[in-house]
Amino acid sequence: MKCPRCQALLLEETGYWNCADCGSAYNSSYFTNREDQKLNQQEVNQMATIGKNAQDYVPPQTLNISELESVSVNIELEEKSGIKKEDGKEFHYNVIVVDEKEYRVPNSVLKNLKAIMEEKPDLKNFKVKKTGEGYNTEYTVIEL
Repeated sequence: MKCPRCQALLLEETGYWNCADCGSAYNSSYFTNREDQKLNQQEVNQMATIGKNAQDYVPPQTLNISELESVSVNIELEEKSGIKKEDGKEFHYNVIVVDEKEYRVPNSVLKNLKAIMEEKPDLKNFKVKKTGEGYNTEYTVIEL
C-alpha cells in the first residue's frame, strides 16, 4: 500500500496505515479496497509526533508599536483579549497588524495621539518612543 501524499510504502498498525516518510496516518476505512488500492474521498488525517510539533512550534508574539519607524493614522486597530496569569481574569488590549505581525498599542498612546490630532487633524504618520520598563514605562507620540 502506498501513501497518497508522498507515494512511500505504508505500514499497517492497529487500524491505521502509517507513513514513516511524511508522518501521514490513514484510518483503514480511508481505503475502499485493499486489493486494488482505490482511495476513498475522505479527508486525510495527518498525525505528527509531539517532538516534531515542538520543533516546529513558534510561540505567538505581540510586539510593541514603539518598534515601528512610522505608523499611519489610518491603520486599523483591533481589540484582543487575554487571561491574566495572576488571577485568571480577562483583560483587553489593542493591536495593529503590520506585515502579518501584531504590535500592541497602549492606551496612553491613543490618549497622546488624540491630543495631537485635535491640534493637527491632518496628521498622516507618527512614531512612538518608549522609555522605562514595567510599571514605569512611558510612551511619547512624535509627529512625522
